[in-house]
Amino acid sequence: MERISARETTTTSAPDTATPGVAAPSKRPSLLLLVGLAAVGPFAMNIVVPAMPALAGVFDTSYGVMQLVLTAYLAATAAIQLVLGPLSDRFGRRPVILLGLGIYLLGSVICACATTVEALIAGRVIQAAGACAGLVIGRAIIRDVFGREQAASNIGYVTMAMVVAPMLAPAVGGYLFDHQGWQAMFWLSLLLGLVILAVSLRHLHETRQPSLDGEASLSWSAVLGLLRDRSYCGHVIVLSFSSGIFFTFLAGAAYVVTEIMSRPASEYGLYFILSAIGYIVGNFLSGRYAVRVGLHRMMAIGCGFAVLGLVLLWALSGIHHTAALFGPMFVLALSNGLTLPSAMASAVSARPRLAGTAAGIAGSAQVGLGALLAFLVGILQEGSDGALPMMIIMTVAGLVSFAGFSMTRRG
Repeated sequence: MERISARETTTTSAPDTATPGVAAPSKRPSLLLLVGLAAVGPFAMNIVVPAMPALAGVFDTSYGVMQLVLTAYLAATAAIQLVLGPLSDRFGRRPVILLGLGIYLLGSVICACATTVEALIAGRVIQAAGACAGLVIGRAIIRDVFGREQAASNIGYVTMAMVVAPMLAPAVGGYLFDHQGWQAMFWLSLLLGLVILAVSLRHLHETRQPSLDGEASLSWSAVLGLLRDRSYCGHVIVLSFSSGIFFTFLAGAAYVVTEIMSRPASEYGLYFILSAIGYIVGNFLSGRYAVRVGLHRMMAIGCGFAVLGLVLLWALSGIHHTAALFGPMFVLALSNGLTLPSAMASAVSARPRLAGTAAGIAGSAQVGLGALLAFLVGILQEGSDGALPMMIIMTVAGLVSFAGFSMTRRG
């Protein structure tokens, strides 16, 4: 057995199980760098949202077509995670993240230079394909260098910090569109990517050795092995449908507030901050207490808050006021912050040597289901005279999430 130096024992903390193929890095990637890698995608996705109605006029197209700037981004994010996660298991985390950042930069340039809506949408797809590398592989990196409970704690802290990006992006995008032109949004996205790439080249160390053994992460057998794992599937269901509650609200609440309640969009934006605060608080509590409380119990507490939030949503449904929507949503966002880090950490811990593959499948299911539910509520909500379609879909998502929790095992 090789002797382990004193320096190595003080600078590394191995995962809770010895995992062949996982490197013991001399330096852990800083949480700040992981936050930056994870925030690139949400920032780029949301920065264009305020300008979408005006961009429809710029490119002489319908708003329905222009919505593809957002939905195509989500679809690409969901699909490409299925590839990037396994690639990082096979070839290592660092090269795949660097490749992803390069693809993101290319997409940003295409968007900034687009002269047709088709080119803009293509650029957004390329942007998303690269940007999601930091998000999905960042979770695998955390699992590489931390034990199962500590991974949940650190995922909670990273998520708590990175949620600021989608909160700020619409305000930044709106300002740039009004004062610098629409291209400035994508040039800023490019600049952000260049900064993250420069920092990654210098400070992102490899946390997993390339896979050279028989358990090939790119093989169907590895994927099917994960999908046959009842507990893994349960955690993915919890992750996806808990997030689905939020995506459904995100897609339906703006219509309810502005069209049904006849309230200004600025009021919606102000109240939306309340949801973000709930999510941040939940993630902070996950980061603080996941190790002490345990992942299974933390998810149980999160599910309890989800029940409370959904009950409040229905109880207050007769009150025609924005606060009657966002008060319950604060509780539901808090529930997501408590549930999601533990669900993701448990999912990527199903088979630690396939953490990238596990994170890719889970992340793809999470974003893909969110996009599907957002599309569904958009169709059902339009033309309705209340929030009933949105509330029904949120409740069904909550019930399926509870069913998924019943499939998980205590650990």
